[in-house]
Amino acid sequence: MTEAFVGVGSNLDPETNVVEGLRRLAAATRLRGVSTFYRTAPIGSPGSPPFANGAVRIETDLPPRALQFDVLRAIEAAVGRVRQADRNAPRTLDLDLLLCGDAVVRDADFRLPAPELLERPFVALPVLELAPELRLPGDGRALADLVRGMSRAGMEPLPELTRRARAEVLA
Repeated sequence: MTEAFVGVGSNLDPETNVVEGLRRLAAATRLRGVSTFYRTAPIGSPGSPPFANGAVRIETDLPPRALQFDVLRAIEAAVGRVRQADRNAPRTLDLDLLLCGDAVVRDADFRLPAPELLERPFVALPVLELAPELRLPGDGRALADLVRGMSRAGMEPLPELTRRARAEVLA
């Protein structure tokens, strides 16, 4: 089994869609941890509803590409996501593979570690919560060192969504 981290986001009925997505993810993998969820402003889409963002730690036997494009995308679709030309459009569910074991992938359509993990605090902080000692595959940098330099401005914890998500899938 390989340990992996998946970013989870929604800005269309996140209280329902995040929990349903995590139920489906738990059925497809071994879900081992659920981070705190945060309310964050949408990126690149002013006027869109705020997002709920967090991360989960899973174990899987699937290779990274199959996990992202077969499993995670199928779960997104099952929860009502319709992919649009606008990458920043509102969505019912967004599941992004952030890390998968020690895999380093540099394909045109898929990268690991996911670039968002290195750039966005609402992606990095939840992963750090689940794995405080994590070092990035490839260069060995400590995630804690990267997070230290990131601003947490605009990240509002969502304790009720976090509690519900954990209760539903970690029982």
